[in-house]
Amino acid sequence: MRTDEFVSKARKYAKKNNLFFSLDVGHGKGSHGRIYVGDQFTAIVGQNKTINKGLFHAMCKQLGIDPQELRRL
Repeated sequence: MRTDEFVSKARKYAKKNNLFFSLDVGHGKGSHGRIYVGDQFTAIVGQNKTINKGLFHAMCKQLGIDPQELRRL
């Protein structure tokens, strides 16, 4: 999965579950930023970078999202 896909799916998840969503691309060094879903957040890398399986699961865990549910969106 690419970073832009992850952001899109996280946005859909937040909307579906009536949670706050925010993308802060200015927070972090270089091309890093943050995604906020509800009261949780995770760091993201540049928009077209590939996210490996382990990082994907870690990011979902930090956001409190089931990885399987996010993949289905």
